Amino acid sequence: MKHINTAINAAMNSDMVHMHGAVIVKGGKQIAIGYNRRQTRFLKENVPSIHAEIAALQTIIYKNAKDPKERLLCS
Repeated sequence: MKHINTAINAAMNSDMVHMHGAVIVKGGKQIAIGYNRRQTRFLKENVPSIHAEIAALQTIIYKNAKDPKERLLCS
């Protein structure tokens, strides 16, 4: 329930009509939180909005750039 409540609280930050939140969990620890929002640029492409999951993944990308020990491996 803790992770679900975190996602609900993250969704409250959304500026969209349909508000969504996402939490990425690794080893029981929350490592990234995101919410859907309006955005005009992502990976050098024009996009009208970013999904909550993508926003959370962006947090991971930025963390990886700053601290390689925090890398999230995807397969």
